[in-house]
Order: sequence, then C-alpha cells, then structure tokens
Amino acid sequence: MFKILKWLIFFSLSVVLVIFAMVNRDNVELSMPVSDLKIAVPLYIIFFGNIVIGIILGSVFSMKSKVKGYMVKRNNIKEINALKNEISGIQVDNELLPAHNKKG
Repeated sequence: MFKILKWLIFFSLSVVLVIFAMVNRDNVELSMPVSDLKIAVPLYIIFFGNIVIGIILGSVFSMKSKVKGYMVKRNNIKEINALKNEISGIQVDNELLPAHNKKG
C-alpha cells in the first residue's frame, strides 16, 4: 500500500517538475555583486541546480553525523574488548593462585 502511494507521489512530483521546467524556459540574468559578470541562464536550471546543491549539502551533513556515531561505536567496541581481555587475564591469575583458602 505504502509502496504504491510512494510511487504515486514520486510520479506526480516528477510531472509537476517537468511542467515547471517547460513553462520556465525563459532566460534569467544572474549577476554577482562583487563583479560585473552577468550570465543568462534558464530559470529551471537555477531551480534544479538549487535542489541538487541542497541534496548534496544535506548528504554531506548527514554523513558527518553518521561517521561521528560510527567512530563512537568503534571506540566503545575497542573499550569492551580491552575490558574483556582484562577480565580474562584476572581469571587466569586467580586460577594460578595457591588454593590455601579452599575449604574441604
């Protein structure tokens, strides 16, 4: 059910974006305030370019937080393994101690 709804929304959005691109084919003049450079670009390229830049920036920041979480997880696993090794070393030391305290 949700898969069909997802594809229906995706298809509808795609149709709207294609219609938007067809209607906004007129050139828009882009200029930078610090230079005299002026570029004439179709409006839909500016629109889709901003969407692509937003997706890229969102992915980078999302990846940054995921990498941070991965690093914390990796450090925790290293610490757990070190503690397990320490516990097994203590158990071996206890087995090697003389058993003079045993009741029997």
